[in-house]
Amino acid sequence: GMAVQRAVAERWKKVTGVTLVEAYGLTETSPAACINPMDLKDFNGAIGLPVPSTEACVQDEEGKILPIGDVGELCIRGPQVMAGYWQRPEETAKVLTADGWLKTGDMAKMDAQGY
Repeated sequence: GMAVQRAVAERWKKVTGVTLVEAYGLTETSPAACINPMDLKDFNGAIGLPVPSTEACVQDEEGKILPIGDVGELCIRGPQVMAGYWQRPEETAKVLTADGWLKTGDMAKMDAQGY
Protein backbone atom coordinates (compact mmCIF):
# COMPACT_ATOMS: atom_id res chain seq x y z
CA GLY A 1 0.00 0.00 0.00
CA MET A 2 0.87 3.63 0.12
CA ALA A 3 0.05 6.77 2.04
CA VAL A 4 -3.48 8.08 1.71
CA GLN A 5 -3.67 11.23 -0.38
CA ARG A 6 -5.42 14.16 1.30
CA ALA A 7 -7.83 14.54 -1.66
CA VAL A 8 -8.91 10.91 -1.26
CA ALA A 9 -9.46 11.33 2.50
CA GLU A 10 -11.47 14.51 1.96
CA ARG A 11 -13.63 12.87 -0.71
CA TRP A 12 -14.16 9.85 1.60
CA LYS A 13 -15.40 12.12 4.41
CA LYS A 14 -17.66 14.06 2.03
CA VAL A 15 -19.27 10.87 0.74
CA THR A 16 -19.47 8.89 4.01
CA GLY A 17 -19.49 11.59 6.68
CA VAL A 18 -16.73 9.68 8.49
CA THR A 19 -13.05 10.59 8.82
CA LEU A 20 -10.71 8.14 7.09
CA VAL A 21 -8.37 6.69 9.73
CA GLU A 22 -4.93 5.86 8.37
CA ALA A 23 -2.69 3.14 9.81
CA TYR A 24 0.70 1.59 9.08
CA GLY A 25 1.99 -1.94 9.20
CA LEU A 26 4.13 -4.49 7.41
CA THR A 27 4.09 -8.25 7.04
CA GLU A 28 7.00 -8.18 9.50
CA THR A 29 4.81 -6.43 12.11
CA SER A 30 1.92 -8.93 11.92
CA PRO A 31 0.40 -6.53 10.54
CA ALA A 32 -0.15 -3.41 12.67
CA ALA A 33 2.47 -1.03 14.02
CA CYS A 34 0.81 2.41 14.10
CA ILE A 35 -2.76 3.71 13.79
CA ASN A 36 -4.52 7.00 14.21
CA PRO A 37 -7.12 7.37 16.98
CA MET A 38 -10.52 6.08 15.88
CA ASP A 39 -12.14 9.34 17.01
CA LEU A 40 -9.91 11.49 14.79
CA LYS A 41 -11.93 14.55 13.77
CA ASP A 42 -10.14 15.27 10.48
CA PHE A 43 -7.57 13.54 8.29
CA ASN A 44 -4.09 14.45 9.55
CA GLY A 45 -1.82 12.85 6.93
CA ALA A 46 0.02 10.83 9.60
CA ILE A 47 0.30 7.05 10.02
CA GLY A 48 -0.73 7.46 13.65
CA LEU A 49 0.69 6.43 17.00
CA PRO A 50 2.31 3.10 17.87
CA VAL A 51 -0.17 0.42 18.92
CA PRO A 52 0.00 -0.75 22.57
CA SER A 53 3.30 -2.31 23.73
CA THR A 54 4.98 -0.99 20.57
CA GLU A 55 7.70 1.63 20.11
CA ALA A 56 8.50 3.63 17.01
CA CYS A 57 11.45 5.89 16.29
CA VAL A 58 13.22 7.51 13.38
CA GLN A 59 16.88 6.57 12.96
CA ASP A 60 19.75 7.76 10.81
CA GLU A 61 21.94 5.43 8.70
CA GLU A 62 24.13 4.62 11.72
CA GLY A 63 21.15 3.64 13.89
CA LYS A 64 21.12 6.83 15.98
CA ILE A 65 17.62 7.96 17.02
CA LEU A 66 16.90 11.30 15.39
CA PRO A 67 15.22 14.27 17.05
CA ILE A 68 11.59 15.27 16.49
CA GLY A 69 11.04 16.60 12.97
CA ASP A 70 14.12 15.04 11.36
CA VAL A 71 13.60 12.63 8.47
CA GLY A 72 15.13 9.16 8.64
CA GLU A 73 14.23 5.48 8.60
CA LEU A 74 11.14 4.41 10.55
CA CYS A 75 12.02 1.67 13.04
CA ILE A 76 9.53 -0.41 15.03
CA ARG A 77 10.02 -2.51 18.17
CA GLY A 78 7.31 -4.57 19.86
CA PRO A 79 5.86 -8.01 20.53
CA GLN A 80 4.32 -8.26 17.06
CA VAL A 81 7.63 -7.74 15.23
CA MET A 82 8.86 -10.92 13.59
CA ALA A 83 11.71 -12.89 15.15
CA GLY A 84 13.36 -13.21 11.74
CA TYR A 85 13.00 -14.49 8.20
CA TRP A 86 12.63 -18.28 8.08
CA GLN A 87 16.04 -19.89 7.54
CA ARG A 88 17.50 -16.57 6.26
CA PRO A 89 19.78 -15.27 9.01
CA GLU A 90 21.69 -12.98 6.65
CA GLU A 91 18.48 -11.23 5.55
CA THR A 92 17.27 -11.05 9.16
CA ALA A 93 20.53 -9.37 10.22
CA LYS A 94 19.94 -6.66 7.61
CA VAL A 95 16.62 -5.55 9.15
CA LEU A 96 16.66 -6.49 12.86
CA THR A 97 19.06 -4.72 15.20
CA ALA A 98 20.63 -6.37 18.25
CA ASP A 99 18.31 -4.36 20.49
CA GLY A 100 15.16 -5.43 18.63
CA TRP A 101 14.42 -2.59 16.21
CA LEU A 102 12.94 -3.57 12.85
CA LYS A 103 14.39 -1.31 10.18
CA THR A 104 11.35 -0.85 7.93
CA GLY A 105 13.09 0.79 4.98
CA ASP A 106 10.44 3.53 5.01
CA MET A 107 11.33 7.18 5.48
CA ALA A 108 9.44 9.11 8.14
CA LYS A 109 9.54 11.98 10.58
CA MET A 110 7.89 12.18 14.00
CA ASP A 111 6.15 15.21 15.48
CA ALA A 112 6.09 16.35 19.11
CA GLN A 113 2.89 14.35 19.78
CA GLY A 114 4.46 11.10 18.56
CA TYR A 115 2.67 10.93 15.18
